[in-house]
Amino acid sequence: MAVFDVISTSLTDPLHLTLGILSVSLPVIWHLRRGKQKQAQTQSNAPPSWPFDPASLDRSKYESPILTFGNNMILPNRYAHEIRNSELLSFRDGLEKDFLTTVPGLEAMFTGTFHNHIVWDTASAFSRKLGALIEPLSTETATFLRDNWSDDTEWHAISLDETMHLLIAQLTARIFIGEELCRDRDWIQNAISYTAHRTAAMKELHAYGRLIPLAHWFLPSCRALRGCVRAGRPFVERVLEARRTATQGNGKGEDKIVDALSWIDGVADENGAKYDATLTQLRLAYAAVHTTSDMMTKVVASLCEHEELVQPLRKEIMAVVKEHGWSEAALAKMVLLDSVLKETQRLEPLASFTLSRIAREPVILNDGTRIPKGTQVRLATDNMWNSSVYPDAAKFDGHRFAKLREQEKDSSTGTVGGGGGGGLSFVSVSPNHMGFGYGKHACPGRFFAGAETKIAMCHILLKYDFELLDGALAAAQTDGMMIWRDKRAMLRVRRREEEVDF
Repeated sequence: MAVFDVISTSLTDPLHLTLGILSVSLPVIWHLRRGKQKQAQTQSNAPPSWPFDPASLDRSKYESPILTFGNNMILPNRYAHEIRNSELLSFRDGLEKDFLTTVPGLEAMFTGTFHNHIVWDTASAFSRKLGALIEPLSTETATFLRDNWSDDTEWHAISLDETMHLLIAQLTARIFIGEELCRDRDWIQNAISYTAHRTAAMKELHAYGRLIPLAHWFLPSCRALRGCVRAGRPFVERVLEARRTATQGNGKGEDKIVDALSWIDGVADENGAKYDATLTQLRLAYAAVHTTSDMMTKVVASLCEHEELVQPLRKEIMAVVKEHGWSEAALAKMVLLDSVLKETQRLEPLASFTLSRIAREPVILNDGTRIPKGTQVRLATDNMWNSSVYPDAAKFDGHRFAKLREQEKDSSTGTVGGGGGGGLSFVSVSPNHMGFGYGKHACPGRFFAGAETKIAMCHILLKYDFELLDGALAAAQTDGMMIWRDKRAMLRVRRREEEVDF
């Protein structure tokens, strides 16, 4: 009874309650500040990133080792086929550990039964409707470029990273949430801010280990992230309410699907599932914007560095569009553009590791390699820079995959693609090119991303001349396992007269 009285008094007496809260929170705050000081000291003594050199990753002359550190393993590319679909190595557990999905503000990824499948199902559904997405994506690209790159025929400078983020955010918003918000700069900026704060919060939180459940309440990046969720609610709720009112009594057939907001709401209604529309939209934006804008940034920078590809690409686009119009078939016929995209992704994928998995029980691979229970496994993408797989692998060759597709027309076995050209298109996956992952968990949105990127590049190539202000500043960088172009890079653009009427 005495213990009960003490606890009861502590919970009801303001002084005791305050002292109790301070006894818990002050050590956490001290630890956070100490961590911040160490982080600042580390950053002041070392550069934030290093130049990315694909030649240093060429494993053609020796076998890649298995790397083990703590409770983590990095397996060489040769294990790709064996682990890609293993039920003992959990894809979802790996995502939950990487993306910290129990933290408020981060729960937009894989929260609850309905959310666990919503991005996958949405991406799959829209991959089957690419033909219907081409016109709105083309219209939004034209609008964005006119408003942001202008029709000025004189050279003028813009931020490469910023303009690609804004472009892709507007395009994806058109398909995800519809016309009402895709040009609303407040919504777009909030979605981009959410993506940036989410990335910063995850990176910062991982340093606190078991203190994460407390640390996230104090970190500025986490507070800003939750602020983005709150700021986004009025936008989504207003549009969703208007959409529900407009569709009452009109049926919910598949032919009426115009954007992800309507599609998701219809699926939820049919299944009697409750979901958070705002978190779902922000999750879709996070999944799409930072990946596709990164790809667009790298493609444009690569074309500036290899300007000999620009005229052949323009020639291909003009010929294909004149013959097939703006259609899914036209996008498929742009083989050189497809090759440039895939070569860019081969040399500069989003990250140097993929297929994050956690062993739910001890695993023994075919060669006897043991993976203890609870170990997080990642796969190195080193075959993408392997000269025994891709000759002269450190060199950018925009024609590489177009030539390989030609070679495989008369061959049923290909060392790179796996036969029949199956691994040679931009959206295809194979053990030797895992820019979109590999196996049944490969990125389901890659078909939409491929169409979106091609449409945007068609407009940019035919409507504008472009060049880097400082090529050295825009060079590829690496920060841990991430590969990116310097965000300070500037692009010079000027309007040209396009040969095809868009």
